[in-house]
Amino acid sequence: MSFSDRRTILGLSVPAWIGIGLTLGGIAWLVWFLISLGPKKVEGLALPGEMNGAQWRVSREIDAIEQAYREAGETIPADLETRLNHAIQLQEQLLKSGVDAGEGHALRLDRLLVARDTIRARAQWDRLTALEERLAATTADDVRVAVLEELLALRREINRSRATARYKDLVRETQLEREYESLRAGPLRARADEEQRLGQQAAAAGRWAEALAHYTQAREVMDEVNQEFARTRFADIALRTRLHAEETALQGAAEAAEVEVYLQGAAEAARDRPELAVDYYQRAAELQDQLNRRWPKSRFFSTSLLRTIQEKQQAVQAQGVVARIQTIDAEAAQALAARQIIRARERIRAVLELINSPLAAGNGARWERKYRFLDGLGESLREVQDEAYAQLVPLPGRAETLLMRGEIAQGFYVKLMKFNPSRELSPDRSVDSVTWREAAEACERLGWILGRTVRLPTADDYAAALRNPADYVGLQDGAAEWLDGPPGQPSAPVWPADGTDVPVQRPRDARARDLGFRVVVEADAAAN
Repeated sequence: MSFSDRRTILGLSVPAWIGIGLTLGGIAWLVWFLISLGPKKVEGLALPGEMNGAQWRVSREIDAIEQAYREAGETIPADLETRLNHAIQLQEQLLKSGVDAGEGHALRLDRLLVARDTIRARAQWDRLTALEERLAATTADDVRVAVLEELLALRREINRSRATARYKDLVRETQLEREYESLRAGPLRARADEEQRLGQQAAAAGRWAEALAHYTQAREVMDEVNQEFARTRFADIALRTRLHAEETALQGAAEAAEVEVYLQGAAEAARDRPELAVDYYQRAAELQDQLNRRWPKSRFFSTSLLRTIQEKQQAVQAQGVVARIQTIDAEAAQALAARQIIRARERIRAVLELINSPLAAGNGARWERKYRFLDGLGESLREVQDEAYAQLVPLPGRAETLLMRGEIAQGFYVKLMKFNPSRELSPDRSVDSVTWREAAEACERLGWILGRTVRLPTADDYAAALRNPADYVGLQDGAAEWLDGPPGQPSAPVWPADGTDVPVQRPRDARARDLGFRVVVEADAAAN
């Protein structure tokens, strides 16, 4: 064997290594060739990793259609709307497939919808303009009604589409609706008035069946006017009520049957829908009262039944009003605690409306003082809250309990109580000469404002505050301060100002120029 035949590298001969190299090179070329058969990178564009080749081609087709719309300008090709509808379908399919379901695809779908609807609006614009001109040129009601129907349909379609704002006009739509409703409602109201006149004539002549037919017809026509054309001058709830009263007055038996139906409905609704039960009892009472007044000799005449209905109505009414006020009261407290002043003022007005409504019948009296006070603060409600929170400091180790930094100032006290008992008057000085009951009432009112529990401090509260006296003013060297105490007692504890830190008792009606108070707010509790 020659020397060259015996040469090896890592145990393999040179020819063996050459063969291995050629084999690896062939494999690499094959891999490159297979890769080159897949999607190509388009110059200037990046291929999203989550798209396959087919989805990328769909996306490029959508881009091409969108570009065609942008380039069209004011001259829209006849097939562009069809192409945009196709693009919308493709884009919706991409979104449903989950490919790049982010803001980009959603925004593109929105653009396509706007483009499609704008093209439609352009196509309808000439017809809409022609209808407007025709409307302006005619005075005949029947022609105007027909034109208004088509014009309104076009205007509503454009206004409710995604077309650009230049094609929309909500004010004009409202004007058209009102004119259309008036033109439709006028003849109906004239018909109702005529039926009422005929009913009055028939009743005057004693033709009760004929009178009943005319009143029923008039009431049904007014139902249509009031329901379908409530915004027109022809609507008249009071007239409908009068017509119904005349109608029912002519049928004692039918009226009594209605009373029974409403009473049954009220009994069922009283269990879980007290407001509906009140309405049913009210309607039953009205019907029975009408029957009693219109038909005093009828077999269905009954003053005792009317009295029973009214008593049941009042009982359910009280239950419903109280439940509703309790719900809104809790919502108001939550809004005040969250410092949502606008929502809180809405709730305050809602409670006052319930208290003042005939439905309340005195059952909201216990909330009246609170909500008259809160409503009286008006725009200053937020200001009082801000001023209070600026003075509150958490007690050491009790983050949910907030103690006022210093004693209540005279200016702040006046905002709560509307008077100042102090001997030396100054808005920035601590209020003095306050009785315990006045201090307790100020706490109650501040609790209403904050939507939280507000009370006088206890001796334990002051003891906790003394662990960090730097956060508070006058704990040991200010005025004496009222403390919380059990109700119904002639005296109450006072935190002294002599540094002894031992509460003393004073009469609850005591007034002294060295006697004031501060408050504690429970930050995690809403006021009742």
